[in-house]
Amino acid sequence: MMASPTRAAVDNFGSFGVSLFIFDRSALKEESDKIEDAVKYYYPREDFRLEKVKERCRQLVGMSDCVMHLSGTRPQVFRLAREKYALKQEGDYGIALAGKTTEADSDIVNKLDRLYDVFVFYHGSLHHVLKQMEGDDNCFTDRLSF
Repeated sequence: MMASPTRAAVDNFGSFGVSLFIFDRSALKEESDKIEDAVKYYYPREDFRLEKVKERCRQLVGMSDCVMHLSGTRPQVFRLAREKYALKQEGDYGIALAGKTTEADSDIVNKLDRLYDVFVFYHGSLHHVLKQMEGDDNCFTDRLSF
């Protein structure tokens, strides 16, 4: 029987190794928009992570938008206290990959780029896949296979 995760492990979103989520920026136009409408996919799919995914997505989108507003360019990496995130923006969709804080920025960015390139090779762009799914998030999740 698998042991349940500790509270510290749940709080440290990236501590389980690879964590990935895809979000739709077009679903977050107003402050009152619900983040759960924006999160299209997250891995691993354990239910206890959803709240952490939503919280982290909200933080990363906010920080990314702030940096974009101030500098005119979107950041590729955010280093937080316990994890580091590589970010990639493809149209309305953002992709975030968690990594260890000790990992070089270029390594985590390269991992995310390779992961996205493999996805595009097999499925086409995120926009194309979501258009085929007609906004059905469950169908989109079923289509993804990492």
